[in-house]
Amino acid sequence: MHDKNSRGSGGKLHIAMIGHKRVPSREGGVEIVVWELARHLLSDGYDVDCYNRSGYHVNRRSYERIAGRPGVYDEGVRIITVPTPEDRRLNAFVYSFLATLKAIFCHYDVIHYHAEGPCLMLWLPKLFGIRTVATIHGLDWQRSKWGNFASRMLRKGEAIAAKDADELIVLSRNMQQYFEKEYGRKPVYIPNGIDRPAHRKIDLIGKGWGLTKDGYIMTLSRIVPEKGIHYLIEAFRQVQTDKKLVIVGASGSTDEYLAELQEMAKEDSRIIFTGFKEGQYKEEFLSNAYLFLLPSDVEGMSISLLEAMSYGNCCVVSDIEENTEVVEDRAVVFQKGDVEDLRDKLQDLFDHPEKVDAYRSTAADYICTKYSWEATTRATEAVYDDVTGRRSTYLRRATPEDTRILFDWRNDPVVRANSFHHESIEYEQHEQWYAKLLQDPSRVQYILMVKNSAGSKSGEVLPCTPDQSRGDMKEYIPAGQIRLNIEDGEAEIGYSIDTAFRGQGLGSRIIALAEEQIREEELPIHTLVARVLPGNTASHKVFLANGFQVSKETTEYTEYRKEIG
Repeated sequence: MHDKNSRGSGGKLHIAMIGHKRVPSREGGVEIVVWELARHLLSDGYDVDCYNRSGYHVNRRSYERIAGRPGVYDEGVRIITVPTPEDRRLNAFVYSFLATLKAIFCHYDVIHYHAEGPCLMLWLPKLFGIRTVATIHGLDWQRSKWGNFASRMLRKGEAIAAKDADELIVLSRNMQQYFEKEYGRKPVYIPNGIDRPAHRKIDLIGKGWGLTKDGYIMTLSRIVPEKGIHYLIEAFRQVQTDKKLVIVGASGSTDEYLAELQEMAKEDSRIIFTGFKEGQYKEEFLSNAYLFLLPSDVEGMSISLLEAMSYGNCCVVSDIEENTEVVEDRAVVFQKGDVEDLRDKLQDLFDHPEKVDAYRSTAADYICTKYSWEATTRATEAVYDDVTGRRSTYLRRATPEDTRILFDWRNDPVVRANSFHHESIEYEQHEQWYAKLLQDPSRVQYILMVKNSAGSKSGEVLPCTPDQSRGDMKEYIPAGQIRLNIEDGEAEIGYSIDTAFRGQGLGSRIIALAEEQIREEELPIHTLVARVLPGNTASHKVFLANGFQVSKETTEYTEYRKEIG
């Protein structure tokens, strides 16, 4: 996990998660996101309580107790089960109300709501002065399974989140633009993460369905209309192949759609419905598929798609923005709802395995570099620090008033030793260089600001002038710098940390903040590049810890690269 010094000061934060069905589980993307966040936050020293709904019993597991602490736990995360009715029309509303009511009296620093429906109750903790964060995983009211009344309630939850949440998080740029246009509020963009998995050879799926390596294509999702599985079945029935189509997942709110799909597929023995599968089954499916398909009409940010690419699969996805934003040019894209286009794309991939291999060769490295749970957690922690007033670090644009401090940092003996040019710099030379830098749009200079109350490693409290702060941030002091030299979408990074703040994990933090700032300012950068001298051990560790990959090694330096979108 990333360095705990990236957290705010003032003791551990206590976070409540409300909105999912049950964790840990794979009942939906929300459940996976909540659980991964909870686990990573716990590792960083947070206390996390997850409010599960009763009545969800998929692969139910026993929870543990921890001596001296109330309640039950799973991997250290406290699990609180809220009684909810079996009636699916009332389940989410009753759950959200009861979970919120209980959470109000549990002294949380932040209540974090997930999805639009549960946000109907977000206004309630606000009456008690409790900080709230809302993550909108997708525009749920667009999903066809909801009737008119349910859709109106979901939109109401969306509006409450946009109006009342202390901070609003979305998973895609498309949703960020939607909230700006619809509500005049720009949410924080924090995409889901993924970890690089271990591959499994065929065992259980071979015994269960006679599947072989590359002998099938697959989709993995809830069986609901907006996932577009009917398009896939119709297209697959028209292609010439001996491969099987494996549909992995359970039905959603009703079994009617599943029955319709089974009726469509009954004349084609190549089509297999496996039901809900997780664990080793899921790992085997994703490790051995010829293609992975996501033909959705509506998505938030598909965890299944991230997982499929992390296994190195050739993916075929519909052209909705939530999909294309993830895959860019690393997957095959077809027009949403166009069965003929999907059929033609499938037949082409069946006829030309070399095209499949080409997509496979880059998928895993691309997706695992672009997205990670470490980055997702780090960005979420920054949101918590912001809304609770415990923000420990941030970046600001450099100004002419920073000329002197940047001069001092540039001539620091350690900085010069780790630079390609070791000679000291005269102040007049630096002043001229820096004035040009500030006028050059292809060069961006940031200053790392650290909360003064935390002090420095040496215990000294450094001065912070009004010019080196923003608004109510005067308690922050400069602790380092990072510079981006931009050319043709690539940005070469150079950074340094003030000697008084070294050894606190701020090197990793300044890189992560720079990535966030690039996204926030929408700078024209798709790749970060860093060149590090052999003896600069700290920087080698920093770039590797932040998901950079070694792209070149010489006797003079190592080059690191990271694609960021």
